[in-house]
Amino acid sequence: EAVASRWRGRPAALRVVGLGVGDGALLERLSRLPIPMSFCSVDVSFRMLQKAKERVALRAVHAPAQAALGHLPAGRSDLVLAHF
Repeated sequence: EAVASRWRGRPAALRVVGLGVGDGALLERLSRLPIPMSFCSVDVSFRMLQKAKERVALRAVHAPAQAALGHLPAGRSDLVLAHF
């Protein structure tokens, strides 16, 4: 709810990056909010990225979180989630 109230009325999609988001359960919950969003998930587990893609449309990056900056455009994320 805090995310929804913070970003409600935004004209462009909220750019969400998930670091180590596992099977994408949290991304799926976020996708249900009444806010347009685009997702990118960075994970070392190809299997978890596949499971996350089954839950929500996303750009999957198979890499460790430490390498995320090399795969993401600088300054192009609105919300970053870290599951460590």
